[in-house]
Amino acid sequence: MESFKTTIKVEKRYFDINKFENLVFNKNKIKAKRVKSRKIWKVLDFFAVFLMFSIVILFLFFSAKLIMSNILIAKQRKDITKLESILYDKKLNNKRLNDEIANMVDKEYIKSIAYLNLSMFLPTEANIIFYEKTDNGYVRQIDEIK
Repeated sequence: MESFKTTIKVEKRYFDINKFENLVFNKNKIKAKRVKSRKIWKVLDFFAVFLMFSIVILFLFFSAKLIMSNILIAKQRKDITKLESILYDKKLNNKRLNDEIANMVDKEYIKSIAYLNLSMFLPTEANIIFYEKTDNGYVRQIDEIK
């Protein structure tokens, strides 16, 4: 009987050791899977953080661009308004000067100076000579026209 008990003990030990080895092997396998999955998650976490960081940087960059362009547009609108007011003032000044010149020219005064001081007179129909222009660009003298 004793030998039978030892055998059972030995088999039981052997079985336990085998079971233990299987457990250790399975545990290591699970642990390896966990480590592998942790590495994958670390890589995914890194890419997620990198992607989020890139998105934030791009958002800040384009926000700054938008703000700068709005500032530039506002400055240009202000300059346009200033230049339009200057243009309006120049047009008013130009109109005033044209009116002043038109008022300064007195046609009757010019005729009287021409008649009295310069001995000029208005031409009559007999004094007007019509001629045909040549295309050579040469200025004709009065003797050539008659």
